[in-house]
Amino acid sequence: MKTLKTGFLLISLMAILIVPSGVFSQDKVIKIEANEKILVVDSIAKFMTEKYVFPDKGKEMGDLVLKNLKDGKYDDISDPNEFADKLSEDLLTINNDRHIGVRFMPERIAMIKKADEDENNKELEEYEKKQREYTNYFFKE
Repeated sequence: MKTLKTGFLLISLMAILIVPSGVFSQDKVIKIEANEKILVVDSIAKFMTEKYVFPDKGKEMGDLVLKNLKDGKYDDISDPNEFADKLSEDLLTINNDRHIGVRFMPERIAMIKKADEDENNKELEEYEKKQREYTNYFFKE
């Protein structure tokens, strides 16, 4: 479970780790900063290179987002959801694996952090169980 949580943490938009939890009210505009983009892209590249089921494709995806970051293709994006969508789009150009995606999910990141800090915290486990049930465990009838 620890590996799954760590993997999901990396693929979930990690920049949110830097943003204080109080800024998620609907009144505030959340912007992703350059240093946060670097953290996210580096984390995705590392995860895809080390953990993706097809190592050559994982490395290729990691290299692509690193190159795009270096080339400034993400510079004009300040909205975290737009950034996540663009990263997902870029990753899918290499391997059209619909299991891959980057999402901006600050609430889930907070749950993961709490679960990592307190192994008796069941909030994340209960949330994930509800999500799996809601999606019928990703089976379509």
